[in-house]
Amino acid sequence: MDALLGEAARLFCRYYDITGTGNWEHGNNILHLTVSLDQTAKMFSKSLDEVAASIESSKASLFAAREQRVKPFGMKRF
Repeated sequence: MDALLGEAARLFCRYYDITGTGNWEHGNNILHLTVSLDQTAKMFSKSLDEVAASIESSKASLFAAREQRVKPFGMKRF
């Protein structure tokens, strides 16, 4: 994720509670909100707008990377 998001990865991971050891069963991570945008902005000394823009940009980057993967047979995007 760091390679895709660069410096924004730390903020994204904190906002969605993504950890190196995982936040779910068997060391996996699921996107899980444990803090608000406002709390995240305060943690990173950024404005609410900066944090919201960073999260949206990160989600777009991750989605674009995911779209490059081979899709399972029979899966169509509608």
